[in-house]
Amino acid sequence: MKLNNYFYGLLVLLLSFTNANAQQDVVAKMTVDTNKILIGEPVRVILQVSQPKSVSINWPLFVDSMGKMEILEILPIDTIPVEDANVLLRSQTFSITSFDSGVYKIPEVYFDYALGGDKTFSTYTDPIFIEVFTVPVDTTLAIKDIQPIMPAPTDLTWLLWVLIGYHVLLLLMWLVIWKLNKNRKKEPEEIKAPVILIPAHVTALESLKVLEAEKVWQEGKMKLYFTRLTDIVRIYIEERWMVGAQELTTDEILNHGFLRLIDPPSKRRFRKIIAISRFSKVRKMGGHPQRM
Repeated sequence: MKLNNYFYGLLVLLLSFTNANAQQDVVAKMTVDTNKILIGEPVRVILQVSQPKSVSINWPLFVDSMGKMEILEILPIDTIPVEDANVLLRSQTFSITSFDSGVYKIPEVYFDYALGGDKTFSTYTDPIFIEVFTVPVDTTLAIKDIQPIMPAPTDLTWLLWVLIGYHVLLLLMWLVIWKLNKNRKKEPEEIKAPVILIPAHVTALESLKVLEAEKVWQEGKMKLYFTRLTDIVRIYIEERWMVGAQELTTDEILNHGFLRLIDPPSKRRFRKIIAISRFSKVRKMGGHPQRM
């Protein structure tokens, strides 16, 4: 029985010794890069905790201030490599400042952790004091009025580059279009036959020869003969004197001014042909028809 009590006592002693060593291995530290600043200048604060890897530590959460100093920036928690594989070193950096002069205290930062069981332990950093100064004012100098608002300097360099770029772009577009047009195969131009203008009297004579060769009067088609003869005359008038004879009535043709340009015998023959063709009843003529 005494032996068992001795064994349990030794076990409790070993566990207590282990917990004590673990507590001693958890170390928290806070440092700053300066203790004196001007109003609004940043101070860099570094929190570091060295611990065994087997220990779980609750890292404190900061929102917008550390004591009465405002937090400007919070960096994420970082792990720093160390030589001892069983030790974990973690660090977090803050940037803080104050916009009022005075002496400010960065209070202790507590880190809670457990070594097993329900019992919780804490370690904490030492507080740090920061002195904030105002901008020194030389009272021996005269007080000057506030400077008026000065206009911002005008820099037209960007406008120059914009104009240069715009013209370069236009030049490139013109070169591309010119190159495409140059490389495009030209379609062969259609060769048009020359228009040969035949004199009006030549055309009329040819038409009369065709009409004479057909001999339609021998078939008793006198009306057709004089109608075609009249058409030949009308076409001749259009081509010779630029008169729309085919759209004019017989009376309009007979009273038109171009007749003054025709000699009397030809005018009489013309009037005779026109007069004969306008009537549906014609006189049959035997033998060869009279020529104009």
